[in-house]
Amino acid sequence: LVLLSLLLVVALCSCGAAKSQTFKVNVKESDTYCSNEFQVSKQSVTVSSNKDCAIEIVNVSDASDKVSIGYLTPGSSENVELKEGTTYKIEAGTSSGDLEITVSDVK
Repeated sequence: LVLLSLLLVVALCSCGAAKSQTFKVNVKESDTYCSNEFQVSKQSVTVSSNKDCAIEIVNVSDASDKVSIGYLTPGSSENVELKEGTTYKIEAGTSSGDLEITVSDVK
């Protein structure tokens, strides 16, 4: 009974935890560097970076649906609203090859 209760508590805690994923912005498309595509599991996500940068989070199926983040610095984060279940990618004007963007609440 104690073991069953412990398993239930662990399961409930893991369901509420935000999943974070780090994306390298190093795929060249025209004049832009992009990340791999990802889906968000919640409408509000937190975005952070390992370098100073300006980025856009772009809806893959509708490029006019995008969120611009004017400036991110290491150690800071930005909360943005996205459409839950929608597929996005991150775009940056330049890439030094090791630009990494972390997004919370991804599938």
